[in-house]
Amino acid sequence: MANNRRCIHKTAIVVSYGIRLTTDFIMTGEYKTSSLGYLMFQPYGRIFVQQVTVILGSMLLSFGAGKIFILIFALIKIFFEVFIDFNLLLKKAAKAELKSSDDTN
Repeated sequence: MANNRRCIHKTAIVVSYGIRLTTDFIMTGEYKTSSLGYLMFQPYGRIFVQQVTVILGSMLLSFGAGKIFILIFALIKIFFEVFIDFNLLLKKAAKAELKSSDDTN
């Protein structure tokens, strides 16, 4: 029974990402205008945040400050979601990359 649920969850995740890829990337034609640099470096912001969170969280947990860590993390996450548009920053960086590569040619 547990294996069946896991299979259903995995299938749901794959289908969900497949639908999102199709609607947000392929059907909109974004794949035609996105630069390779943008696509390659897009996940690194999340990876950096994840690693910093794990390191700081483990330090705070080792000192017994688990609740404080959760509060700080939640506030930082809310701040970044409300005030910073990462997609806009990545697109600006990709456009700058394209301009600089055109200038060198």
